[in-house]
Amino acid sequence: MNKDLLIALMQKDLSELNVMLEGIAEWEQVPSSISRLALTKAENIVASLHELSELPAELETEKKNVAEENRSVMQENVVAQYQETIVEQALATMETTIEKNVSQEVNEEVEEEICVQESVTVTTLADMVDVQPSLNEIQQREISVVDSMLDKNKVTDLIQSISLGGRFRFQRELFSNNGEEMMQAFHDLNAMASLDDAVAYLQKHFHWDMGSDAVKDFYALLNRKF
Repeated sequence: MNKDLLIALMQKDLSELNVMLEGIAEWEQVPSSISRLALTKAENIVASLHELSELPAELETEKKNVAEENRSVMQENVVAQYQETIVEQALATMETTIEKNVSQEVNEEVEEEICVQESVTVTTLADMVDVQPSLNEIQQREISVVDSMLDKNKVTDLIQSISLGGRFRFQRELFSNNGEEMMQAFHDLNAMASLDDAVAYLQKHFHWDMGSDAVKDFYALLNRKF
């Protein structure tokens, strides 16, 4: 019970007791009921005074309890805010880590795709080189074919003794890509009786560079024919 309520109760009891005392002063004989009621009021006043004297200690205890509750609430709020901050920082760190991982994975996939494309391109070019040999390789093959022919025994027919690659080579380098002219020359040379006749025929109809590899191979073929 608080201080204000105790004081109000004592004032009420004192007021009633004062009224009873005024009546008792006029009466010659005091009724027992009035005496008991006055005694009760007096006892109530004494009890309120005792309770009022103990009230500061109770108030202090109540204040301490309130302060303790407030302190506990503040601590809980601080802990909650700290935990919330920790959670926010953890989430931010996780988001940053996830973004870095995703970015790294995307970069790795892009680099891998680029490597695959480059590999495919290189492989395709290599395949093209393998499928389509260079002019130098073709010439080397033709030379090898001619060398192989020169290693053989005497030939009877110039046309039959030359491979298809060799014919294209002689046609391109000696007969200005004129196939009919080349075939006619072969027929005429096949009909010759000696190497001298064949050489005279070539010198009369063609003006070749005697230092050319194709010319040297052609004359070597004539030597095998005659």
